Amino acid sequence: APAVVIPLGDAEGVSWSLVIPRGADGVLGGAQAASVLGAALDLQEEFIWGHMVLGGSSNPHGDSDPALDERGSLRFVVGDRPAGPHDGRDVAVMRRLDDADVLIGDRCVTIRSLNVTFPAALLSPVAEELLADPEETAGDAPGLAEEPGAPREDGEPDSDLGASIGEVVVRLLTSEPRIDGLGADLEPKRARRAIELVAYLALHHPEAVTSDRLRSRVLGSSEADAAAKTLFNVASAARRSLGVDHEGAPRLPAGSRQGLYRISASVTTDVDQLAAYVTMAATAEGDEEALALLRAAVELIESEPMATVLAGYEWFDAEGHRGRLESLVESATCRMVALALEQGHTELATTGLARAKMVVPFSESLAEAAIEVAAAHGDPDGLRRAFSEMARLVDEIDPGSWPSPAIERRYAELRRQLGEDPDPQASFAAMDAAPRSTSPSAPATL
Repeated sequence: APAVVIPLGDAEGVSWSLVIPRGADGVLGGAQAASVLGAALDLQEEFIWGHMVLGGSSNPHGDSDPALDERGSLRFVVGDRPAGPHDGRDVAVMRRLDDADVLIGDRCVTIRSLNVTFPAALLSPVAEELLADPEETAGDAPGLAEEPGAPREDGEPDSDLGASIGEVVVRLLTSEPRIDGLGADLEPKRARRAIELVAYLALHHPEAVTSDRLRSRVLGSSEADAAAKTLFNVASAARRSLGVDHEGAPRLPAGSRQGLYRISASVTTDVDQLAAYVTMAATAEGDEEALALLRAAVELIESEPMATVLAGYEWFDAEGHRGRLESLVESATCRMVALALEQGHTELATTGLARAKMVVPFSESLAEAAIEVAAAHGDPDGLRRAFSEMARLVDEIDPGSWPSPAIERRYAELRRQLGEDPDPQASFAAMDAAPRSTSPSAPATL
């Protein structure tokens, strides 16, 4: 084991860690130093050499630990005694002294020798474990329960954590996925994968996702799984940018010892928001409220989902997310169009239908709704175009097919409402629109 590593936090894209090599002393102080030191020993297991780090007594010069001698490991000793010379054994001694160079307070970490201060709430990678349990420290550390960035008694803000607080939304209903509400910009070289990782975790919340699944399904390829180091780097980049929630907890905690990843409930996706609006519309008290909720749902669609994505997101189709999204958008839009036309909001029905078609380009239900919208505009030419588009779509889905008799009757009824005489020979129109057969009726003559 080359050293004990204590992550302290992140600030402006820089990660700070205290590294204590063999035979050296690391001196920490502050109200939360004890909590950090207690969690630091467990944290060592996350490193590749973690199995070689052993806990020891507070006496660095005590009797030799048989396990330490047998495995040649690094003993991690926590104590309050002044640092002193070592006897040559591999020992890292942590001291909690008032004159420590690294001070860990309720909110901030300060490195005196470097004159650097950064938020303690952004401790990485296991911030929720490095801070004391709120139930156990409710009377000792009231600052932990305060709103991050709240003013101190002197009126000055304690930190700028408030800037990172707010709803974080992964936008998938757009041509290029992105994350809105980040506390800090993503590293450009890891942005694409970090967004995909956060999207996957958010769509599976509150389910825990294994690191193996993330490496194979999200960050890997058909040829090989992503390396564990790749997952660590991408997750760390996402964690730094996501920041903390209103309680000061990281929105993307580090993976557990079992390799499980979860994301905070404060991180959601526009797909989940759309589903929530549709669910609320189904139980709305009146048609106006239902229409408002369905409009909010459809307006989340910015453009064709992931149209510019050239790599990744295969899981979105493989796991059925796209199929569920298309079904949800199709049913929600059809109801929204019907309600909008009933209430005289023709333009709303038109724009909602156009947005829905970006998600579900091949839908007989939306094509049928387009016929109703064209008729509501009082446009005979638009009505004919809508029916022709319906016929083309049906033929593409099932070559040689034609819209159902019910749709034909509705089309004829709408034409009469617009003052046009419907063609009585609808069957001839169907025959003309049907594709010509390329199969000869008799064997060809050589």
